[in-house]
Amino acid sequence: SHTTRRRFVGREADPSRMAAPRARTTDEHGLSLLQLPAELLGLILCRLDTRGLCHIASCCRWLYHGPSGTSEPESQTSPVEDALRQRARRRAVVVPVDLPAHMSSLGWLQYLLRREWQSAVPRSRISTSDDHCLLLDAADRLLSCGTEDLFHGHGVLGHGKHGQLLLSTPTPIPSMADVRVRSVAAFNGNSFALGRQGELYSWGKGFHGVLGHGDEESRHEPAVVDALRGQRVISVTSNMVNSFAVTEDGILFSWGTGRLRGRGEGEPHPAQLIPARVEALRGTAVRMVAAASYLDCTLVVSQAGEVFSWGDGSTGLLGHGDVRDVALPKRIAALHEVQISAIAVGSEHALALSYSHAVFSWGLDNDGSLGHGQSVRWCCSPKLIDALRGVCICEVAAGRDHSCAITDAGQLFTWGSGLFGKLGHGDVSARSLPKRVTRLDGTMVVRVSAGHFHTLAVAAEGGVHLLGNCNPTMFGMAERSWGGEPVEDIWVPRRIHEWSVSRRHDPHA
Repeated sequence: SHTTRRRFVGREADPSRMAAPRARTTDEHGLSLLQLPAELLGLILCRLDTRGLCHIASCCRWLYHGPSGTSEPESQTSPVEDALRQRARRRAVVVPVDLPAHMSSLGWLQYLLRREWQSAVPRSRISTSDDHCLLLDAADRLLSCGTEDLFHGHGVLGHGKHGQLLLSTPTPIPSMADVRVRSVAAFNGNSFALGRQGELYSWGKGFHGVLGHGDEESRHEPAVVDALRGQRVISVTSNMVNSFAVTEDGILFSWGTGRLRGRGEGEPHPAQLIPARVEALRGTAVRMVAAASYLDCTLVVSQAGEVFSWGDGSTGLLGHGDVRDVALPKRIAALHEVQISAIAVGSEHALALSYSHAVFSWGLDNDGSLGHGQSVRWCCSPKLIDALRGVCICEVAAGRDHSCAITDAGQLFTWGSGLFGKLGHGDVSARSLPKRVTRLDGTMVVRVSAGHFHTLAVAAEGGVHLLGNCNPTMFGMAERSWGGEPVEDIWVPRRIHEWSVSRRHDPHA
């Protein structure tokens, strides 16, 4: 259950409270799990997902600790730990020889489980666009803040047609008071949320049918996308003309009016106002999807770690080594030998994170957003970021023209455009190579969301730190200053004291 997973993966997990295995004799149903040969037990455990391993280890002391200290002589390590290490080797994930210091109090098993969670599809408790932000409180209720479209009021805040045009602090969305949300996604002009059962909500600007409700009308309150009822959505993305969703079964759905949407058609076609399966990827299990902010360009990661892209190739963002458009999903050849766990797409550049924690980038190098130094201005194929070689990166994020990465120790690296201080280095200078945000040393960063003119970093205890300051009213900072310093001149990370993203459970879960 979700409760079991949170209790086990979180720092507060108490292994001493794990129940000892109950003895069970052989009966007409065969052997119990603990009576199986070690090799067969290992095969079974390797087939379980991370949630299943958390649950089974939390229910059985023997599976958690291993037979050390018991009457079992065969092994001195946890069967669950063995399964996690085997899966890591199969995915080419580098496991350190020594347990990192920040995890020493938890042990190898929880460390390996956290690494698997970090490789899973991120479930964001906070997401930001240019003008609005979505986040979840301690009870998983949906809140929003920021500004509406002052001319048209398209409803991105979700507070109703007659709701306020400006919310300077996170405010619960009334119509979602009884709904518990597990992930949010904010884009320019529209908003999405995933409910506990994987139901997809959308609201905001309905142009081109990007909300998926069967029309092009705007929605001022969150509404369930009926065409996806019964599907458990795990990933969603949107741009100006398209929206995409991935289900737990690995099916990719699309809707909108983009002519290169990947529905198996290379010619312009009418709007698809409700989600339809992307037939060109039938047979490929998809786990994550991301789209460029303003280009008709989409990238997906398969469950096997492959990366496919299609759409507008004019900036090299497709990663196929040229600038030609691609009408149907095409695998990126430069990543054939690498298993990718996550991708992030900005306006004109992309980042890919491998299971071995290496970071690749490609597209336009606006102000150093690719991280390859000043000698690179354009890269049409994925290129390893050498400056991060040897650094264990667990998450990446891409803004309009800047990039972010989080290490397994909670350190934040940023690079690219420094406009409005969004890199957090104390100035507005661009950085062409990744640089650690030293002003957040001592803060364990577990999540990052990159907007166009700012960055939000979430700390392990739930605190939210702002890097950059284009729209002070959006963050409740209007007419306020810290230590006599005007807000608009602050170019270093600052804690937004009114904001908190709960850490009731592991933020990577």
